Amino acid sequence: MKEIIFKEDLQIMYISAHSFPNDIFKVHQELHSSIVNKDGRYYFGISFADGTGKIQYNCAATEMFEGEGASLNIKTAFLKKGVYHFISFPDAKEKSAENSEEFKILILTSKTALQVAVNKKEHSFL
Repeated sequence: MKEIIFKEDLQIMYISAHSFPNDIFKVHQELHSSIVNKDGRYYFGISFADGTGKIQYNCAATEMFEGEGASLNIKTAFLKKGVYHFISFPDAKEKSAENSEEFKILILTSKTALQVAVNKKEHSFL
C-alpha cells in the first residue's frame, strides 16, 4: 500500500456508480464526456465501504473553476487535504479491483480508497 499527500483541499465534481464494480467504466465515460477541458486536472476513483459493508464508488475530477460541476449538473464536494492510501491498477480493465486482495485490505484498513490519474495519463493509483 502506498500513500499520496494532498497539501491543500481540492474542489471536485463526481458521479456515483449505482453498482460496484459493474458501473465503474460507465461513470468514467459519463464524467469524461461531460468535461470539455481535460488538461491540467486530477481524475479520481474514490471508493469506500458504507455502513453495510457495500462498496460505494465515485468517479471524480478536480474543478478548474468554481461552479464548474454545478454548471455541468454534476455533484461537487471537497477532497480534504491530507494523506490517502492507494494501490496501483495500471490496467483496470484487465484486473478487477473488487477481486484484488490488495483492494480488499485497503478497504478494510482505510476509510477511503483513492485512485488518481493526472493530466489524462494512463497510470492511476488506488
